Amino acid sequence: MGKVYEYEPGHWRIENPKTGSQAEFLPMRGGICTGFKALDQEIFYLDEATLKDPKVNIRGGNPILFPICGNLQADRYQVGETTYTLSRHGFARSKAWSVVDIDEGESPSITLELKADAETLASYPFQFRLAFTYRLAGNQLQILQRYENHGENPMPFSAGFHPYFAIKDKNSLEIMIPAQTYRDHVTGATGNFSEGQFSFAEPVIDWIFTDVHDQEAYLVRPKVGIVIGLTYDPVFKYLVFWTLKDKGFCCLEPWMGPRNSLNTGDGVQVLAPATSLETQFSIGVQALNRKG
Repeated sequence: MGKVYEYEPGHWRIENPKTGSQAEFLPMRGGICTGFKALDQEIFYLDEATLKDPKVNIRGGNPILFPICGNLQADRYQVGETTYTLSRHGFARSKAWSVVDIDEGESPSITLELKADAETLASYPFQFRLAFTYRLAGNQLQILQRYENHGENPMPFSAGFHPYFAIKDKNSLEIMIPAQTYRDHVTGATGNFSEGQFSFAEPVIDWIFTDVHDQEAYLVRPKVGIVIGLTYDPVFKYLVFWTLKDKGFCCLEPWMGPRNSLNTGDGVQVLAPATSLETQFSIGVQALNRKG
């Protein structure tokens, strides 16, 4: 049987004793999963200084992006005749989430909830409810998401995740992304991708892949002997690869829609009143097995 418990005030942990995997959460700071350990490896990068400073967004773990991914043009969008402002990646990553359920079964899980309030309604005029269940199934961290519209009007949104993978040996990293066409967020250039094409000498790499054709992507780490596999439902139509020079992380991020989606409509989900969307994103870890 698994374990789910609050190991210090506000900090939660789920453990799968059968495999030794574990994940840690800080619901009050954006419902974030701050740590994921599998096969004796810490999978996520975490900047401890941002974790300790409640005035900034946490850099590390797996932040939640909602109701937008990336930024809007001038941080603005319209609903009817009214203009609203949303900052980069939306507000879910900075709001306090609530723990609403735990399951200490063979695949232990914790469910976190976020609801609309006066603060969110000022920038996003929709009565939403989010319920995310994080489940440890073996060495896989599953994120089962439910997006609900409790209002009287159709609710547009674009959601995603921003996992920071702890990778110091970037030049040995093998990246398998099921896409070819990308757009560079830094330069605006577009091009065709081939495996291993990234130059980690660049100050910033920030590419969005716009023709994702499969629901699996991989980061292979030969030096530590593991493969990190991402699986995501087709609603996540885009993948973003982001990293900074001399920082020990790489981010491979599934997004429903690209930047400025609430203005362009690209990848936007629209929930009718009293309806919901359920979808899934998982991060799995396995040993690298190469012969010869």
